[in-house]
Amino acid sequence: MEGISVPFNDLSRQTDIIRRDVLAEWSTILEEGLYIHGPRLELLESELSQFLGVDHAIGVGNGGDALEIALRACEVAPGDEVILPANSYAATAMAVLNVGATPILVDVDRKTHLIKIDAIANACSAKTAAVIPVHLYGQMVNMTELHKLGKNANIEIIEDAAQCIGANQREAGIGELSNAACISFYPGKNLGAFGDAGAVVTNDADCAHRMREIRNYGGTVRYEHRTLGRNSRLDELQAAVLRAKLPYLKEWTGERNKIATRYSDSFEALDWLDLPVTADGNDHVWHLYVVKCSERDQFQNHLANQGVQTVIHYPHTLETIPGVELRHPINVAQQLAEDILSLPMFPGLTTVEQQHVIHAVRTFEPSRGS
Repeated sequence: MEGISVPFNDLSRQTDIIRRDVLAEWSTILEEGLYIHGPRLELLESELSQFLGVDHAIGVGNGGDALEIALRACEVAPGDEVILPANSYAATAMAVLNVGATPILVDVDRKTHLIKIDAIANACSAKTAAVIPVHLYGQMVNMTELHKLGKNANIEIIEDAAQCIGANQREAGIGELSNAACISFYPGKNLGAFGDAGAVVTNDADCAHRMREIRNYGGTVRYEHRTLGRNSRLDELQAAVLRAKLPYLKEWTGERNKIATRYSDSFEALDWLDLPVTADGNDHVWHLYVVKCSERDQFQNHLANQGVQTVIHYPHTLETIPGVELRHPINVAQQLAEDILSLPMFPGLTTVEQQHVIHAVRTFEPSRGS
């Protein structure tokens, strides 16, 4: 398999499928001259709601804005604390900081890498206003238990669902057991735009209305500003792209599942490599396929020399961001940051490319056991 190069992701393979439809829609948009708050956004919001089984979808500028807008709509304010896992992307913590609240980091499960419900309970204080569970790599946190905790403690639950559109847990999807769920349409996501875009979904009509106001300078009627808002609007061009891709999402998720199964079956005998674990009751959508190796840097270099591109999600915990606080040790999250590595995972990854990744992984020779 010499000479083969496997990218971590190749968005052009999805683009080729929907290129003609997108260009036709963009041509119509250019003729109409309506780029913001047009009919395609309304259609996308309706189609997202139907796809996810929730009552409301609100298109916004990006996934980070989605988190911040949801926090503000849930009235999280300066002086409040928000609990979140230590092993997320920076946007999760920065959204909390941007509303003036304090992110409280807690540890995660060693096998699934998801936030631990008992760690959340132990970190709660009189200042705790919300919890942000991060549905990492394509699978969901135990929302049934977290929903109970939120109800009992009168705490808002805002899901960071940037990586798991289409995932389910015991037949409940994102946004069904929380105040709101926040989605990123960053190009590399399972459902990605051709630029930045995001959405918030919810079954709470009042919360949805507040978020629609916040995303548009504080009002839903022109020149009426009922609250302090911002400019965070999902434009017609990106709505057209997302509408073209949405009908393919289930098929593309199926491809991801097949790749993940092939990887896991092929790596099962490698005692130096820890494979992803799907939590009980979860339907994983495999945004990422993340393994653990105690010699991660050497392993990554070996794969690069074999032409296999990999990425680390994430090389640091959120502890490195100024303003976050720890209430308890985050030993598991810190260890994961040293060991994890994401292998190529995207629809259109060919059988030959998959086999090359498998061969490259198998030919690594660790100097010691993991």
